[in-house]
Amino acid sequence: MRFAIAFVLCVGCAIDRAGTGDPIDFEDGAPLVDSSVAIDSAAEDTFREDVLVETEADTATPDSAAPDTAKPDTAAPDTGPPDTGPADTGPLDTGTPDTAPPDPLYLECESGTLVGGMALIADAAASNGQYANVPSTSMPWSVGTGAPPVRVELPVTLPAGTWYVWVRMYTRGGDSDAMYVGFEGGPLRRFYTVDWNKFIWVGAEGGGAGARLEFTLATAGPRKLYVGVGDPGTGCDRVALTRTATWTPP
Repeated sequence: MRFAIAFVLCVGCAIDRAGTGDPIDFEDGAPLVDSSVAIDSAAEDTFREDVLVETEADTATPDSAAPDTAKPDTAAPDTGPPDTGPADTGPLDTGTPDTAPPDPLYLECESGTLVGGMALIADAAASNGQYANVPSTSMPWSVGTGAPPVRVELPVTLPAGTWYVWVRMYTRGGDSDAMYVGFEGGPLRRFYTVDWNKFIWVGAEGGGAGARLEFTLATAGPRKLYVGVGDPGTGCDRVALTRTATWTPP
């Protein structure tokens, strides 16, 4: 198309063969343009530039960017059932934690601190296979105040109030059947039994028929419980503490 326009313009300019600028006198039957006619050089250059531009536009390198080959997200969807449980809307527990000891509270005599020659003796009938014993060479003691000179000291932490004490003791006869029990800094209580040569729970004075081994603690906190000599040869296997006056050891 552009070549045709350039050609017509060239002809309209009526450039003669000799380049004189005079109009060409066309004769009947003469060719429209002789192949030797010189075409205006400026028009020729314009034509070539236009063709070159169109050719470059038609032959431009296509977009050769690599296609997106990333793997699609194939993770399995979460198909688990929704959490439909009720929300916890209850009030916070701001109460004082329960620090009360169990009732009854058991103490093993062999686990305490042995004082004044108190010794451990192995015995299959004892609760843990052994018990604390007052040596047969010890002197009888009946002062009843302070601390027994031969004793076991059992550490314990108790709230204030009234506590009843039971002692699983061992006796060997009429001169070897009495012991003392009491809390550090308080009164001592003497107890005994007439059931000899065996372990037996005693929770009262007078051979188990007297007053209960009862102690009132004015303050709470840690303290020591003493179990010690009354008669030589007696033994302490276990102690039970309770706040229930009618409770008895099984």
